[in-house]
Amino acid sequence: MSLGTAIKRARVDRRMPQNELQRLAHISQNYLSKIELDKVMPRWHIVVDIANALDISLDQLAERKGTADAATH
Repeated sequence: MSLGTAIKRARVDRRMPQNELQRLAHISQNYLSKIELDKVMPRWHIVVDIANALDISLDQLAERKGTADAATH
């Protein structure tokens, strides 16, 4: 699973609308959409802000990404 997909799944699992995550992470909704669609790779500090807004650690986000990657191979 890609980083964007991991972020989107974490957001959806928390029943958080995209506009709330973008507000909490201090990014535009358009930019968040591009991240979730893997059209852009966010800078590290944006990933940190997104994880904080989702109330998950970077380790949890990476684990989410890695678990899905392992399941597809």
